[in-house]
Amino acid sequence: MRHSARTLCKTALWGAFSLSAVKTQGTNGLLASDENDWLALDNVDPWYLPPDIVDGGDKDGSVLIMNGRVRCGVVPLDKSGNVWTIPANGDFDAVGYILPRGGYDSRSDKSLADCVLRESKEEGGFIIDVNSLIPLGLSKGETVYWYKGTVTETVDPTEPRDRPPKSFAAAEARTELQKPAKKPTKKSDMRMAFNKADSASESNSYRSTFKAGGGASAYSFKDAGAAMEVYSTEFQSGGAPIVKVEVDSFLNKLVAEKAESSQDQTKNRLSLARMMGSVWLRKGLAIKQLSAVEFLDVVDDKTRAAITAVQGELEAVAEDFEVQSTDSVHWGRLRRPSLSPFPVELTLLSRVRGCQLTTARIYTSRVFKFIVGPENTTFHVHEKLFAPHSKGLTRMLTNGMRESQEGVVVLDDVDKTTFTSFLDYATYGNYRFQRTIPSENTQSTLSDDDLTPEKRCDSLRDHLIHYDHRRDIIERKPYLKYMELFVKSGDQHGLYAPPTYLSEPDELGFDVDLDLKLSNKEFGEVCQHHVKLYAFADKWDISELRQLCLHKIHNCLTRVKLCDSGYHLLFALIDDAYKSTMPGDLLRKLFTQMCVSDISLIRGMSGFPRLVCRLPEIGLDMILEEPKYWEDKPKALADVNSKFPPRPSIGDYDQKRS
Repeated sequence: MRHSARTLCKTALWGAFSLSAVKTQGTNGLLASDENDWLALDNVDPWYLPPDIVDGGDKDGSVLIMNGRVRCGVVPLDKSGNVWTIPANGDFDAVGYILPRGGYDSRSDKSLADCVLRESKEEGGFIIDVNSLIPLGLSKGETVYWYKGTVTETVDPTEPRDRPPKSFAAAEARTELQKPAKKPTKKSDMRMAFNKADSASESNSYRSTFKAGGGASAYSFKDAGAAMEVYSTEFQSGGAPIVKVEVDSFLNKLVAEKAESSQDQTKNRLSLARMMGSVWLRKGLAIKQLSAVEFLDVVDDKTRAAITAVQGELEAVAEDFEVQSTDSVHWGRLRRPSLSPFPVELTLLSRVRGCQLTTARIYTSRVFKFIVGPENTTFHVHEKLFAPHSKGLTRMLTNGMRESQEGVVVLDDVDKTTFTSFLDYATYGNYRFQRTIPSENTQSTLSDDDLTPEKRCDSLRDHLIHYDHRRDIIERKPYLKYMELFVKSGDQHGLYAPPTYLSEPDELGFDVDLDLKLSNKEFGEVCQHHVKLYAFADKWDISELRQLCLHKIHNCLTRVKLCDSGYHLLFALIDDAYKSTMPGDLLRKLFTQMCVSDISLIRGMSGFPRLVCRLPEIGLDMILEEPKYWEDKPKALADVNSKFPPRPSIGDYDQKRS
């Protein structure tokens, strides 16, 4: 049997990895890499889901946190210390037995404890004593909650598998959890959970947590300070634009189980109110006050007085909130103006693109001051907002030099409009240029000559419409085939396609609807902005923003109806693009292909010879790009097709540039 070099290499690497993994196993059965995807439950409620969960996933009742489905797992032990396991679904011979682990079901589960009890019974027929549950930690990107629990009896599983469950002694269980040999990472979180179960403290158990409160609340606190600390941690993790404060249930749950025990805790109440204000601030939703929120059904007058006192201390404007006084549960709801020109579905880019950053982490990060442009316009920007996007800015701000120490960055070669569009991109995943062109209902300042129909040409897209029903002509004429492929190169998978993270590229990508009367001036203004932003993204190594700019420029070039003055604007844009990029750059290729697509008109414009004289590179690039029209048509058409390869991945493009 013959094997490719690639296959042999992969086999050798897997063998080396497996051998390395075995060598790095400790006496506890863990591999060196097992702790990489494990998080302790510090400051995390182990019994109830955080507030930023959303419904979703491939099954009814499943919920998501960040980008992963919430699940629960358990180390089920009998009273003798043996471990109960269930057979793996699929490839049992290699994988063997595993610990129970399944998805949270919002239809039946009211808590994570419910999830553990249900999954254990469904998968293995294990009846676990809820009071014995002890939280162990989180895995799989903080989406799987692990517990230790005592099995009191076994019944038939409600979701039986091909083989029955099996009980192992502790040493045997460690060996079983090291499978499969070719991919030991498959059970890394199960090995961690099993290891943590050995040292799990009874003081953290369900029984110890709920014994004072009788199970009526998530926690039973001895003092308000502990309650506030936990609530603050829980609330910071939320990212929803609506902040809900149920004052009555909040105070009863977290401050005091008995109202009379808290009558004189004025200091604690004051701390509570301040904490509530600071939590709202940390959510990053432009909330700077509580004064507009009316807290109803407060436990007692002293608590109300404490909150009122803090409301007077916090600076803000009442218009930030609207109080829903008729709600059955009283709300303080953020009334948020439409700061973004993008659809409501566009939340923070970190959330859209799957980045593991919550809103709170972004807006509690360090603030840098950017001094931008010749006017020295000052922008205050959180580090976590821009750092995930720009490798260049991150390097500058983490290298120990003056900018990183003082938190001040001077960008004197960037205008404020360009930098604002970068911030829009960092926040929403898109940007939209604010036009200065008058609307179609406003009288145009263009001259009559500019509006003369015979001086205006069809856009490339409009020109191709004439051949919609004559595909045979396009296939016979290389110049039409070239034009068609250039227009389509802005579609998905094309060289100038929108970034893949945009879920609705057609809606998000088109920021110009070029009016027949205003198209040339608008084309120049908008396209110049895209070119400037592309240069900024290129300088600071922001790959996806580069691609987004290319897509927008391509949209402009293929839709604009140019007259003589419009072609002069195009030549000026080409000049700017070449001055701000290096040979081989995709922006240069985009303008070169535009010129070749429209060559019959471009070479007849009076400004074209001047462009080639001052910028010989564009002439050379056009000669190299222009298909071999002087040969026979089959060769010419084949050459046309070769000019439009599929878009490379961003990583490949970055590697080529370096």
